[in-house]
Amino acid sequence: MEKQQLPIGSVVSVQGVDENVLVMSQFPKIKIKGIEGYFDFGGTILPLGFSGENLVLFNKEDITDLLFIGYIDKSFQEFLKAANTPSNFEGAVRFTRGDL
Repeated sequence: MEKQQLPIGSVVSVQGVDENVLVMSQFPKIKIKGIEGYFDFGGTILPLGFSGENLVLFNKEDITDLLFIGYIDKSFQEFLKAANTPSNFEGAVRFTRGDL
């Protein structure tokens, strides 16, 4: 089964990260070595929360355990339809944690 995009507020375990991670952004864009690309998620470690220095960038395949599912409403469901449309990502570079 293919892993789905998770809503904001979800809590996951991420491979290579000791603490649990709270999902706080969808498809964050960043530049690595001058190349603009994205990850599936941006999150923060728990229980500390976001401090500007502990942003965790990761993709669906980096998730080892789903601990809590965040808030799902109609707008997230509409967002999910767009997120599952491959043409919305044509030409975009999807980074992996190894690129960091």
